[in-house]
Amino acid sequence: MTDFSAERNDGMDLEREVADLVAKLLASGELPYRPELVRFRPKARYYSRSRETEVDFENVLEVYVRDNFGKDDAQPTHVVIFECKDHKRDLEVKLMDELVGRLAGGYGFSIKAYMVTRNGCQSGTVATARNNGIGLIKLMPKDKVQYFAHLQTYDSLERSRREFP
Repeated sequence: MTDFSAERNDGMDLEREVADLVAKLLASGELPYRPELVRFRPKARYYSRSRETEVDFENVLEVYVRDNFGKDDAQPTHVVIFECKDHKRDLEVKLMDELVGRLAGGYGFSIKAYMVTRNGCQSGTVATARNNGIGLIKLMPKDKVQYFAHLQTYDSLERSRREFP
């Protein structure tokens, strides 16, 4: 009998990688949030007024205002969600639909959501994400990424803006 438990992907590696990446971006100042006013939570639950129950999210960056940070009953003013899907196939539209449903809960704070994957996305997934303001992030293996320097001048930025559809 074959043991498939070693081959099973529970997504925890991708979630840890995203958590590490968010921590690095926050520490380097590349995210537009003050590190002393945010809290990263691997798992979070928020009460949804529309569902009248709590809804689970993963890899959540909670942003607070100075007046309520650190208080036990403090609610964030903004939440950034990094929903991780580490499947061996393109990201299916039903997973995006499920996230859209969870986001429409009336939580009492603003939310920005990203779906993170190592693979591609079905065309319906991209359209659903775009139409609902959800970002798509594809993490690439380091050996598949090539870095290059690109100089932007005021003229080239203006030209790009005019050429953008």
